[in-house]
Amino acid sequence: MFDLTNCPKCGLNVNPGETICIHCGEKFTGQDQAPPQFETPQFEMPQFETPQFQPPQFEAPPQFEAPPQFEAPSQYPPPLSHYPPPQYPPPHYPPPQYPPPHFPPPDFAPPQYPPPPYPPPPMPYDAGKNYSIASLVIGICSFFIPPFGIATGILGLILGIIGKKRSIESRAPTGVATAGIILSIIAIAVTFVIIVACAITLGNEITNEFPTFPY
Repeated sequence: MFDLTNCPKCGLNVNPGETICIHCGEKFTGQDQAPPQFETPQFEMPQFETPQFQPPQFEAPPQFEAPPQFEAPSQYPPPLSHYPPPQYPPPHYPPPQYPPPHFPPPDFAPPQYPPPPYPPPPMPYDAGKNYSIASLVIGICSFFIPPFGIATGILGLILGIIGKKRSIESRAPTGVATAGIILSIIAIAVTFVIIVACAITLGNEITNEFPTFPY
């Protein structure tokens, strides 16, 4: 069997193992064409030059001249302690002469001050103050005596209404009377709720203790 790839006559491609060219009909043997030889490529490694580093050249430091030499003087002047202290005449200053002060008389009128303000008017007499305070105290105490809260609350309410009415007539503040009225109303309501709750509870206990049977 032959391994040809090209016909030696027409040069066209033929299938491996065939002895007759399908294109021109040429018969060929194994000596007509040798199998192709492929050359193995040879790769050469690149040659790199080794860099040569040269050490830097530094200049020598500059040479400084030596400081000048001063010669010491052969003779020094004597110290100051050998000199006598100077003699100065005492100072003589004439006394200063000052003219007597002269102040011109004032040429302006004395200041005029406004008259003093009038004192504030006295507070109006609060005719209902005592009633208002009594209403406030009774309204507070009504919370601590629940059995008598309704009676004391009604009393505080009446005193608060009287005190507020008299305070309005006297043109005085009515805050204390209003507070007494509100506390008295709250005390009456709280006492009423407590009495109703106690009555309901007591009724339930009596009913449970003495049940009623139908005849």
